[in-house]
Amino acid sequence: MIISAYELVPSGAEFADAEVSRQGVVAAILAIMETEDTKYYRQSLGVGKPNTHYDKPSFY
Repeated sequence: MIISAYELVPSGAEFADAEVSRQGVVAAILAIMETEDTKYYRQSLGVGKPNTHYDKPSFY
């Protein structure tokens, strides 16, 4: 699922994102907390920045 500043990757799926911003993590947490949908309840999720499928972060 891709939403503007972040991409949620469920546990068990391939996680290829090399970067994530603090703003992206906060946006993901707030979106999950504000939704009435329970599909994320007690789930393990990875949070990454879309289109950052690199070998290592750009700041490395």
